Amino acid sequence: MWARVLRTAPGQRCVALLSQPKGRRLDRFLVRLTGRSLLIALFTAMQGVPRLPVLLIHTTGRKSGQRRTTVMPYFRVGTGLYVIASAAGQKNDPLWVRNLRGEPAAQITLRRRTYAVRSRELADGSPERDAVWAHATATSPAYTQYQRTTERLIPVIALDQAPVYATEPTQ
Repeated sequence: MWARVLRTAPGQRCVALLSQPKGRRLDRFLVRLTGRSLLIALFTAMQGVPRLPVLLIHTTGRKSGQRRTTVMPYFRVGTGLYVIASAAGQKNDPLWVRNLRGEPAAQITLRRRTYAVRSRELADGSPERDAVWAHATATSPAYTQYQRTTERLIPVIALDQAPVYATEPTQ
């Protein structure tokens, strides 16, 4: 039902509004408050797939040095936690993954708790990347379309547990 509503003009305006900077700020607030993303819920409803779990990833801007926060769907494969840097198949990698390449230490907020992580980009053709990609595309087939749309290899990022967890979100 939601997929049909979201394909209407008012539904498309709602998605467009949430995709703008103010809408993304609202979505980050909702994730901090509830652990759920309205924007991801709308996109998954449009695709007709189950809602994806989300986390907030806190990176350090590679140029500015400022803290950057992005809402991301994540995947669990075995004991690992992974995010996909698809940028919906755009030409360039998203800024958050470029920030992680500059500084792999980051934080995630998951279920309203913040944890220190170390990011690791998975090599093309590695068994770990292949397993995560297979799981992600089976869960959300849009990733297959995103890869077809772009010439770049969509990065798959492992978020490995850092030795020390933070118990309170840092500001």
